[in-house]
Amino acid sequence: MDSQNAVTALVREVERQKRQWPPFNSLHEGYAVALEEMDELWEAIKRQPRIRDNVKGEAIHAGAVILRFLIELCEP
Repeated sequence: MDSQNAVTALVREVERQKRQWPPFNSLHEGYAVALEEMDELWEAIKRQPRIRDNVKGEAIHAGAVILRFLIELCEP
C-alpha cells in the first residue's frame, strides 16, 4: 500500500466511524478507544500474522481512531 492509498483508507474509516459513533468526550475516552484498537491490532498480529488483510483492517481502524483523536480532541 502506498502512502496515498493509506491516507485515503484512513480518511474513509474516519468518516465511517464518525457516522457510527459520537465524538470523543474527553482525552481519556479517546485514549481508551485508541488503546482498544491497538490491542485488537496486536491480537490480529498474534493470531494470524500471515493473513495481512486482517492486520491491515485493524491497522486502518487504529490509525483512524488516532486521526479522530487529533481532529476531535487536540484543537481548543
